[in-house]
Amino acid sequence: MLHLLRNRLRRVGEPERLDEPDEQEDREAEQAEQAIPLVLDVSVWGLQLECDGLTRVLSTLMTRDGIDHRVLVGELEVIGIGTIPYHWWIELPDGILCDFRARMWLGDHEDVPHGVFPPSTLQKYRASEEWAPHSIGLIPPFFHALTGAPLAGCPPLQVAAQH
Repeated sequence: MLHLLRNRLRRVGEPERLDEPDEQEDREAEQAEQAIPLVLDVSVWGLQLECDGLTRVLSTLMTRDGIDHRVLVGELEVIGIGTIPYHWWIELPDGILCDFRARMWLGDHEDVPHGVFPPSTLQKYRASEEWAPHSIGLIPPFFHALTGAPLAGCPPLQVAAQH
């Protein structure tokens, strides 16, 4: 199985959490570990960003680390749950998706995607735009402003071999 290395990015002035992760964080980490082809040394779901900002942060890190990806914008429908009419996500070359913000709009339901995963038949991602990763990348001061961490200080992302 693939493992997710978690190293939280903190917002400026936010103390490091020393308490135990809550039940939702445990569930999210377990789901992520089951499907992740990408080792994220950064815990991105704690950032206070919506889908466009978080996609820009992830794409910036992926571009920096030479990870091929597509930045897509469009609609996400989760059958039986709801639709997000305007949404951003990342797709890896093998069709694996990176989406950490669908639950922001559709709620914390097990069918609503979260993390890095292959899409299920209940998740209908419909892209209407594709952005070149270099065109949406963040320069270091903007990256720092959005994440509270310097771009140069973020550990590299890696594509993990599937076992």
